[in-house]
Amino acid sequence: MVDTGVSPEREKDFLFNKEAVLLSWSRLYTYKGINIDTILDLNGKKIAGLKGSINIEGPDGLRDIISSFELDCEIVEMEDYNQVFEALQNREIFAAITNKDFGHLYESNFSIERAPIIFQPLRMQFALPKGSKLSAQLVERIDTHLLEIKSNNTSVYYKSMEKYLGGDKPMYFLPTWLIMALVIIFIIAIIFITLSRFLKFQVNQKTRLLEQDIVRRRMVEEDLFLSNTRYQTLFNNSPIALWEEDFSQLFSYLDELKGKGITDFKAYFEQNKEEHKSCTQKIKIIDVNLAALKLHQAKNKKDLIANLEATFTEKSFDIFKKELITLASGKLEFESESEVKTLKENIGLFI
Repeated sequence: MVDTGVSPEREKDFLFNKEAVLLSWSRLYTYKGINIDTILDLNGKKIAGLKGSINIEGPDGLRDIISSFELDCEIVEMEDYNQVFEALQNREIFAAITNKDFGHLYESNFSIERAPIIFQPLRMQFALPKGSKLSAQLVERIDTHLLEIKSNNTSVYYKSMEKYLGGDKPMYFLPTWLIMALVIIFIIAIIFITLSRFLKFQVNQKTRLLEQDIVRRRMVEEDLFLSNTRYQTLFNNSPIALWEEDFSQLFSYLDELKGKGITDFKAYFEQNKEEHKSCTQKIKIIDVNLAALKLHQAKNKKDLIANLEATFTEKSFDIFKKELITLASGKLEFESESEVKTLKENIGLFI
């Protein structure tokens, strides 16, 4: 089987090659007029996908995500992706999942919309039966051939990718008189070929080196994309509340105070009772994960990021003051227990 996603269950029955045929991931769709911001919006909804597909059953697939967030969703398995999109278009289901390539090719045929949620990055590979004596040899030959055609930008690999996954290009036909003119020009050009062979040889050498560099760079970019996608998946789907914060403005402020001769920050913040509270505005929130939204009962990420100070209690402000004193002393690590509040109610949450 070609372009097959790897999973522990499939590895019991199949031998997979090492070189990726292509990169893929799972994509979520909804019918038009529905706004989905996070996975949490799927709670209590009906979601359809391809029966037995890796999108549903594979590692980090739909079942894993629903289980990790303890969502109450109904998963409907259908026989093919067209049936899935038709059910979504007819509003028989709330959302649908497909691989990104099917969605890219056929989403315009249906009255549906992409949701801003992707998950489950995968390397698509060849799968051969484990019981066959030829499987090991074929895997080695497949990997060798894949590396060879992927190193050539004009190979059938890239032409096929462009044709079937990047959209067909229009075909143009040259008039007869232009073809004849080109033939004459070609005959004249042959005269000069012998004079340019040495230069051409040097150019070809440099071109080969450049192509090898391009292949290496493309492989690095693929690995970086997969790494970033895995990071985002782990960050967003972690059951622990996580915040990504930028302290650069706060450090600049502390350096300013040091420049004014302040060395005893504990005494400084004791004398300036409310100063440490204003320091929360000097922390830039880059991102928060879904568990943080759930913990603080926030509607969405924008709501929580804009209201950092609203999650503080008097006790957590005191802990924050101790953190400021620690950072001002030059230490970059601080550990403590504190309280926070939700955005809906003034409920103290001990963390």
